[in-house]
Amino acid sequence: MFRRLLLAVAALAASQLSQATDVDDYQNHWIHKALSYQRQLDQAAPLAQATFLATHNSYNSSRYSTAGSYWDPNQSRSIHEQLRMDIRALEFDVHSYFSMQGWPWQWRNELLLCHGQSNHVGCSTFDRKFQDGLNEIRSWLSASENRNELLLLYIEDHINGGDYGKAISMLQNTLGQWIYRPSGGGCRGIPMQLSKADILATGKRVIVMSDGCENSDWATWVHGGVGNSLSGYPTGSIAELGGYPHCNAQRFSRDFYNTHLVRFQEDLTTLTDIFGNPGQPVTPATLRTLLQCGVNIPGMDKLTPFDGRLEAAVWSWNGGEPNNWNNAEHCAEHLGNGRFNDVDCNRSYPFACRDASNNWYITWSTGNWSNGEQACALETGGVYQFATPFSSYDNEQLNGAKVLRGISTVWLKYSDRGQEGVWQP
Repeated sequence: MFRRLLLAVAALAASQLSQATDVDDYQNHWIHKALSYQRQLDQAAPLAQATFLATHNSYNSSRYSTAGSYWDPNQSRSIHEQLRMDIRALEFDVHSYFSMQGWPWQWRNELLLCHGQSNHVGCSTFDRKFQDGLNEIRSWLSASENRNELLLLYIEDHINGGDYGKAISMLQNTLGQWIYRPSGGGCRGIPMQLSKADILATGKRVIVMSDGCENSDWATWVHGGVGNSLSGYPTGSIAELGGYPHCNAQRFSRDFYNTHLVRFQEDLTTLTDIFGNPGQPVTPATLRTLLQCGVNIPGMDKLTPFDGRLEAAVWSWNGGEPNNWNNAEHCAEHLGNGRFNDVDCNRSYPFACRDASNNWYITWSTGNWSNGEQACALETGGVYQFATPFSSYDNEQLNGAKVLRGISTVWLKYSDRGQEGVWQP
């Protein structure tokens, strides 16, 4: 019996070591590098047009499974590992529920991360504490390499009235220095006109949103929705998406996509498969379409390092790029396949120019990369500027402009001429 227990412990330790190693390997891979570069492209875009790769029910992971909790997980990796896998939008379901954790065992009310219903059915006394999840986020935020990252934290609120003070204290003491709080309080939506850069410039790096404003003090820490919507993210059905360029137009107009954070998600739990409607899964092809349509928050289940969906999320750089071949490639060209490639800045191409309404124009004149600003201004009277796509949807619009002009390759306003490896759009 004791030998079997030792073998089980050893197997668990080996499994955890293996999982930690493949996340480290992922961090050294081209996919992670490309996604890191890609997140810089939408820094100046309105939040409504920015992208945040997401996990669905981020806390409900087999990494935390015990005999008494998380039997039917959405995820297979820890919250901290998900963040290291380029996830930038997390979901926590927070319930007021009794806990018997710790020694000596005592019946006490706790805030738990629970995959349960609004009446707490489905919660376990052994579920992890809200504080545990916040601690993992704090650990990731504290790393120097993440100092310019912005995180969305969505909290599905199942908190009893008397526990809001406790929830606020946890947020304040763990993440308070980084939370971008609602301006003026009073149950406000996230301002969609702000950009990632605007928020980071204030020294804040976390936006917390909930699905309601049951408590006035709580509403001074969490946003009540997006824009004028105070009921969480607008969520679409993958089955109704229809693909680019349709993009579920019957429900979400292009103007709606441009002014809201829109979430599409899957649910791969057994419980939902048996008793609910899981809908279509988010496959690599589906994820690619979601991003092409301008969906901001694609919520994935069972995400792992080297998951095909992470590679599908790369819409910008060509595979293995940028590679600075022969130490002479410091400017970005936009290829016929719609991907970026780094090349010698002295090549001669037309230039990609964009106006304030995100319409694209391809210049008739050609030249080396340094002539881009002047060429765009001269041919359009200053209406269009030399530019780089900031989202997959924006990239598809540029592809369309190139097709209309019969052009394969154009220059993008994107280079690392100032410092090798630091690509500036």
